[in-house]
Amino acid sequence: MTIHTSSDYDFSVRRAVVEAWKKFALHWRAYLRFLWPFLLMAGIGSGLFVVAVSSYLAQHAIPFLAVVKSGLGAKVGLALLCPSWGTLVALVVGFLLGLIGQSSLGGGFALQYKQNISNRCGLCTFKHKILRRVWLQRSARSLLLLLIYNVLNAMVLGGAVWLTREHTPLWWIPAVMICIGLLIAYSMTFVHYVIYKRTALQSLCATFSHRRLGAMVILFLLTAIPFGAIMLVGQMPTLILLMSKMTNAWGVMLGDTNGLPGYFDALLFGCMALGSIIGYFLYSIQIGGIVYIAQEKKATISARRTFALTPPRIER
Repeated sequence: MTIHTSSDYDFSVRRAVVEAWKKFALHWRAYLRFLWPFLLMAGIGSGLFVVAVSSYLAQHAIPFLAVVKSGLGAKVGLALLCPSWGTLVALVVGFLLGLIGQSSLGGGFALQYKQNISNRCGLCTFKHKILRRVWLQRSARSLLLLLIYNVLNAMVLGGAVWLTREHTPLWWIPAVMICIGLLIAYSMTFVHYVIYKRTALQSLCATFSHRRLGAMVILFLLTAIPFGAIMLVGQMPTLILLMSKMTNAWGVMLGDTNGLPGYFDALLFGCMALGSIIGYFLYSIQIGGIVYIAQEKKATISARRTFALTPPRIER
């Protein structure tokens, strides 16, 4: 029997990254076989949302910019920013489907790391009564966390836009740093609130603990450069298509003919869905590193309590 000491449980960010990558590299078939339904749902939701947003930009935002650039003033073009009922319904439905897709993926992460069922197919979750109930519970928690995260991000970005108009564009620097901090805090809170199913107060205390937050910053810095580069390459076709659609909308405003094919939105949807699937897959590896850190912290405390030297009891 091997006896472990407390030094075997010492925390290491590099070890967390290695263990998270090994979980996929050594068992990539089982890993993808379980996650693919949830990745597909999240990708479809993101694709529909981007198509809805691109239609709003082409039909309302671009005409508004054209009116402002012509010198008529922003007040004259404000009516153009109000979406039609069809566009508004598409935006709301796309946003809801995007949230549902991401929250279902969060529930899939929780099942994979907490229930240890990565050797199953992801479709088995919907057939098994207990797994389906657990997945729905974790997905509901993930949805609530996503709503809070998106509201905070919208507040930060909206404040940055207002401060930029009133003062200086340098306000975007702290805004971007705050958004990165929110992403790190969201990821750590996700592990405690969704995967480990702790209370909101316990999750926040664990998230904003000094050592844990510092570890997350280091972990994200180590993984942001390679993962970010891959995600940028994966989303490059989507960015090119969006720029093409906006350029075409501007040309139509100037009197040019519509040069986009009829299947353009379907192509945009497919590229965005594929790029999102790649991004969510890479994010799952990051989540694996965070889960390992949380387990390592727990094991460290347990090991120190287990193997601490007990002072001899002196009988009097």
